[in-house]
Amino acid sequence: MGSFGVDLGGVIGLLSRHIYSGPEVFARELIQNSRDALIARADHGPLDASWSIRITPAEVGGDGTFRIEDDGVGLSADEVVEFLSTVGGSSKRDLFELRNQDFLGHFGIGLLSCFMVADTITIESHKQGHAPVRWEGVATGSFTVDELPDDGQPIGTTVILRPAPDERELVSREGVERLVRRYAEFLPVPLYVTQPDRSRDLMTGPAPFLAVSSLGSHGTDRDAVMDYGEKLLGHAPLDAIVIDVPDTATQGVAYVLGHPTSGLDRTGARVYLGRMLLAEDERSVVPAWAFFLRPVITSDALTPTASRESLVSDDAVRVTSAAMGDAVRDWVRALAERDPMALHRFLAIHDLAIRAACLADDELFRIVGPHLVFETAAGSRRLEDIAEENPVLTYAEGLDEFRMLTALGSDPALINASYVHHAELLRAIPVLFAGVEAREADLPGALASLADPSLADKARTTPLADRATRALERVDVETIVKVLPDPSTPALYVADAEVLARVDMRRAAEIASGPWASALGKAGARVDEVRARQGRTATRAQVCLNWASPLVQRLAELDDVAVFERSVRLLYVQALLAGRRPLTAADRTLMSESLDDLITLSVGIDTGRGSDD
Repeated sequence: MGSFGVDLGGVIGLLSRHIYSGPEVFARELIQNSRDALIARADHGPLDASWSIRITPAEVGGDGTFRIEDDGVGLSADEVVEFLSTVGGSSKRDLFELRNQDFLGHFGIGLLSCFMVADTITIESHKQGHAPVRWEGVATGSFTVDELPDDGQPIGTTVILRPAPDERELVSREGVERLVRRYAEFLPVPLYVTQPDRSRDLMTGPAPFLAVSSLGSHGTDRDAVMDYGEKLLGHAPLDAIVIDVPDTATQGVAYVLGHPTSGLDRTGARVYLGRMLLAEDERSVVPAWAFFLRPVITSDALTPTASRESLVSDDAVRVTSAAMGDAVRDWVRALAERDPMALHRFLAIHDLAIRAACLADDELFRIVGPHLVFETAAGSRRLEDIAEENPVLTYAEGLDEFRMLTALGSDPALINASYVHHAELLRAIPVLFAGVEAREADLPGALASLADPSLADKARTTPLADRATRALERVDVETIVKVLPDPSTPALYVADAEVLARVDMRRAAEIASGPWASALGKAGARVDEVRARQGRTATRAQVCLNWASPLVQRLAELDDVAVFERSVRLLYVQALLAGRRPLTAADRTLMSESLDDLITLSVGIDTGRGSDD
């Protein structure tokens, strides 16, 4: 009897805590060992058609054991003893190093994973030119090795597990079939699971994501690829992009998601090595900007980590990721050239994701950028169409500013850049169009450029502005009088981004209490100080009365102070609401008082008329 020479319990603890994600990986490790053994026997050439892997679940065999058999290269007694008597060492580093050794290293570490589900492991193996051997190890740390008489046993290996009582579900027929379908359904080796009637069900088959010979057409291959994508995603993919990276022996498809997504819910690739599942969510091979993809790939050259549940981040991974990015760009370029409607659908679904991707990838921006849609004062338009007519693009980075500038009758090509990534993309527009630039709109400048009332009207408009400013003194608003393009708009609330920030701080301070209110007040005062040092107007919003409005001209003639102030205050509140600005406590008080006066006056007039009648 031999001994492992280590604390096997500690080794199993290291396996479960630091290498493997759970005991179910025992099935993957055993199947991987059998697959490697078959390839080794074939010396990496074609497999004999009669070779296979055969699994007998615990309740099917009759003796309560789980068995996996293969027609692989087999092991000799010396190989088993030499490796398994020293495997494990005493540290996690030893286990990780073993994972990067040859076939035996893979075999031994995979075999030890079985101790997570079994108390006893038996190996019966026959290697060409060697006597058959039986190795039996127990979880206490001892093992025996016996040579068997050569009675014509076939070349190959059988692993027998006597499962621990609390792990019987994993070695049951249902558990085994579930694990085989998860890890090995596309294995290029026949794998059978024995049924209670002693028949054997074939569990492996072709990989649909490799049926890419005619993916661009509506044929059998494409149907298989898209059907598999729908099963994988839970919804029909928008399309599938062929991935073929000869440098890393990587093939597969990248499914384009059929619903919006973002970097917050980015998924990685389902990765197979030799068509054996390695990882469900491997992000290292997917370009960071391409979070609208769900790739499924298999490789014969990428390197797994010790756990075989992710990839080593090396040059091969980087080459694969770059090639996947190239494939996506080629696909988008082909849509732009041949199927504009399909490109429109893609951009409509993944608008946010594509804009983020364009910021990270100039080449993709050059392809997609001209087709991106931006909201302008005249409606939504493609960026290419806007740029063709305007060598200088003007944009408002805030929604409030965009609304104010639009109301001021600004440039109809003014772009609303308040949406996520829009302003950054506009600033990068020289990447797309030579000689075209983008500038942020100047709200104060746009206001100053509006026509003033005529000199003949100055005698009426100057007192009007002064009186209106005094009427709005409680809300700290200045009144100006300009001629707006639309006579139906009597008043417009105007404030640049910093002024709006100051107003919002004031409103937040009214709601907050204690140190928060004090902090917000100080922040607002800081804005005032900065603007004062820069020689700019203090942080005071403005109400622009429209001299083109008959209502405003009539207002200038009012002598009744109460009626004038009430009217100005209501116009101010109306301008706030039209601009979709929230009301401060002072605004609400002003509105309430003015409406109360108006209602009281209206009730009084009605009562008087009733008595006259």
